[in-house]
Amino acid sequence: LYLERSLAHSGLDRYLSSGDTTRLQAVEVRFGDGPTVDYGTIIRPGQAQQPPEIDLTSLGPADAYTITMTTPDSPDCTLHWCRSGETTLAPYVPPTPLQGTGFYRYLISVYRGTVSDVAEVGGLEMVGCAHFQCSWDETVGRTLARHLGCDEKVFTVQRSKSVAEDTAERLFKEREWQMKTEFM
Repeated sequence: LYLERSLAHSGLDRYLSSGDTTRLQAVEVRFGDGPTVDYGTIIRPGQAQQPPEIDLTSLGPADAYTITMTTPDSPDCTLHWCRSGETTLAPYVPPTPLQGTGFYRYLISVYRGTVSDVAEVGGLEMVGCAHFQCSWDETVGRTLARHLGCDEKVFTVQRSKSVAEDTAERLFKEREWQMKTEFM
């Protein structure tokens, strides 16, 4: 029940293939010596530079599952990792939340069965998951260069006008228009 509520609260329930979160089991996930990832744990990208260790003992033999790590907060719900049984189908790419864009959500999904191609994962039944959040740290630029061959982008937020500034500008423009149209 806690996993179901956590997925709904974080908005991740709408990204699940089955849409039914009541049958999902929480799986224990850990990145090295970092904290256990469970219900939206906040970690730094630097803590997740290596693939996670996932305890599947509550689900059965580890070689009978496919595991993915995705983020819905990047274009096209970016796939960061896919392992089916003992085979890596998509190499691990650490979290890469861009500077100035806030927290990104990451979903680690466990599916019953194995596949030979990432495109086949959608046909499997999702049986467990964990999710966590990351915001930018100094490792993101190196990760983007090393794993994706691209430069880091930085986003800034422009301050919006105050109500007083907006009202004054609107009144000025209205008065200016009145003055122009009085002589027509």
